[in-house]
Amino acid sequence: MNQMLSLMLVACLAFAATSCGGSDAEECTDELVAAPQPAWAMTALVDSVDWKATDVTTYREQGTLYIKGVAADSSQVILEFGDRPVIGIFPIRRGTFQAAVYVNQRGSKYYAPYGGTTGVINITSYAKDSLISGEFSFGATNTMDLHVISAGNFLAPVQKKDTSATAPAL
Repeated sequence: MNQMLSLMLVACLAFAATSCGGSDAEECTDELVAAPQPAWAMTALVDSVDWKATDVTTYREQGTLYIKGVAADSSQVILEFGDRPVIGIFPIRRGTFQAAVYVNQRGSKYYAPYGGTTGVINITSYAKDSLISGEFSFGATNTMDLHVISAGNFLAPVQKKDTSATAPAL
């Protein structure tokens, strides 16, 4: 009986070693690694210069969904739209739920819509309480300076509930 158990154990170990492509432990662990999660991202051209967020988050507050990207130099792009986004193209203009803010590295805020500036948010995919992605472009001003944010793209997680984060005053 003990000899039979020993043979079964050896057979199982031999099968395990060959099923991973040999006795190399690294090969076995490579097969067991889970697929990577998507990287949250936000990129754009700000006044025709490449801009890339190093941190992308979303938060909900008082019926509004915000997507916020922060670059290494502390500049930010914040997109705002209704709490229940759907796939489609949505204008950034007065009288709509869509708005955007560009914050430069010194902390100065530039708004759209403001003083006639407009733009667009194109939601290309949305999975409720999971992921949202899309494209954006807008002109943002503080009445003195205008910044053009173009060729923007984002992929972000979606928060399930309102959070305590403070939304920017638009």
